Amino acid sequence: MNNLFVKMKVFLVVILLFLFGKSYAQIEFQSLFNTNLKEGVSCYRIPALAKAPNGDLIAAIDERVVSCGDLRYNEDINIAIRRSEDNGKTWSEIEVIVDFPLGESASDPSIIVDKITGEIFLFYNYMNLKLEKEVYYLHYIKSADNGNT
Repeated sequence: MNNLFVKMKVFLVVILLFLFGKSYAQIEFQSLFNTNLKEGVSCYRIPALAKAPNGDLIAAIDERVVSCGDLRYNEDINIAIRRSEDNGKTWSEIEVIVDFPLGESASDPSIIVDKITGEIFLFYNYMNLKLEKEVYYLHYIKSADNGNT
């Protein structure tokens, strides 16, 4: 599997070089969400990426704490983000923005930017595994300040 990933990465770089010339020759792989970056996290899954009206990049992801299991089987999934103000060259620390008590989890973030109002909406699935294990709810949070709050 890793060999396939490396081949796909090399293929992508070759295509970018062909299409866009030498300006993409300096592409560097960055692992934005890695369990080595934060203690106590089992894995990160389901990424989302958006560009805020001010040009900042916002990357969101599931932060799966107790296990890598999906929403229905995991009592502690948070939504975490990282921000870049320089088009992805550097990134902020991992910040948890949705965190429920144990037994309630949030998963599957998606981000929509309203180009007219400038608001950023982050949608996610929510489940209370103690009270309604089979019921999914759609929640959202929004920001009017380029995702800073």
